[in-house]
Amino acid sequence: MKLTLLFIGLFLGLSSAIMIPHPGPLHFHNPPRYQVDIDAPPKVQWAPIMNDFKEPLSIFIAEFEHLLPIPKWIFNAVGVYGKTIFKYQKYVKQVEAIAELTGLPFNTLFTLNFMYELASWKACTGVVVRNNNGTIYHGRNLDFEFFRYFSNLTMTIDYYRNNQHIFSVDGLAGAIFFHSGVKPGKFGLTQTTRNSKSLFTNLQAIAKGNFPSVWLIKETLETEDSFEGAVQKLNTTAIACPIYYMVSGPGINDGVVIERNYDSIHGFYQLNETTSFLVQTNYDRDVPDPWYDRRRIPAQERLEKLNGNINETILMEDIMMKYPTLNVATIMSTVVNPRTGYFNTSTWW
Repeated sequence: MKLTLLFIGLFLGLSSAIMIPHPGPLHFHNPPRYQVDIDAPPKVQWAPIMNDFKEPLSIFIAEFEHLLPIPKWIFNAVGVYGKTIFKYQKYVKQVEAIAELTGLPFNTLFTLNFMYELASWKACTGVVVRNNNGTIYHGRNLDFEFFRYFSNLTMTIDYYRNNQHIFSVDGLAGAIFFHSGVKPGKFGLTQTTRNSKSLFTNLQAIAKGNFPSVWLIKETLETEDSFEGAVQKLNTTAIACPIYYMVSGPGINDGVVIERNYDSIHGFYQLNETTSFLVQTNYDRDVPDPWYDRRRIPAQERLEKLNGNINETILMEDIMMKYPTLNVATIMSTVVNPRTGYFNTSTWW
C-alpha cells in the first residue's frame, strides 16, 4: 500500500512538474561521449564509462533505495530470474559487467533496468519534422522526476565495429537501454512513455518472453539497416510494456509515430505531402491531451509558424528548448539528422 501511494505521489509530482518552467536562465552541457567497440567483451565496453560514473551511480542507487524501500527479496528474485530464466542473456551479461565494475549489486541494477516496465510516471516529447528541402530532423526531450540525479548520469555512446562507426545512442549510466539513437544514413529512433494496463500485465509480458520495450531501441539499431526495416521490427516485436516509438529516415516522408500495445499496433502515423511534422508526448493521438499537460500544442504551433524553415539548430533552440516542451523536469534534449548521422544531446541540470 505504501509503495502504491508513493508511485501515485511521484506521478502527481511529475504531472505538475512538466508544466513548471525551468528555473532561471538555461545552461547546458554536452554529456561525456564514449567510443565503444560493440564486439568487445561487456567489461571492456563499460570499463571507461563506469570509471567515470561509479560515484554518481552509487549515489542514485542509494537514494532510490531510500525513496522506494523495496524488500530485498524482490531484488533477489528478479536477479535469480535474470540469470536463470530470462530469455535475453546477452543483456544480462551487460548488467553483470556493470555490477562487477562498480561493486553495486547485480540484483538491484538488473531490476532497475526494467524501470520503464515498473513505473510509467515518466514524460517525454518527441518531434519529427521535414524542412523545405525535404530533410527530416528528429528531436526528443527526456522529462523525469529524478532529474537532479539522472542529469549526473547522462552519456552518449558511439558504437563501432571493425573501426567503422555504426550507430550512436544517448542514455543514463548504469542502464543497458537507451532513449534515442541514430544509424547514420539509415534511421533515427526515439521513444516516449505510453501508459500501461498495469504492473501485473507488464510482468506477465516479461515472463512470457516479450522484449523489454526500451531495450528494443539498441536491438533495432544493431540489427536493422534501413528505415523500413526499423519500422517493421518496431511494429511487430512483442514488447513488455506499451510505448510510443518515433522513427525518422533519409527519405522525404520518413517520419513515423508508432503507438504500440504489447503484441499489436494501436496507431500508426506517418509524414506525407500534407503532414510535414509530428509531435508526440505521452498520450494517444486519437484522444485529447489532459488539461494538466499541454506540451504538444505549443510545439505544434511553433512548428507551424516555422513553415518548414528548420535545421538542427532551429529545432533545438525554437522547439526543444521552449517551454513547456522544456520544463523543470527536462533532463536532456537530443536532436538527430538521420541522413547525416548528426546526433547532439544537451543536458540541462
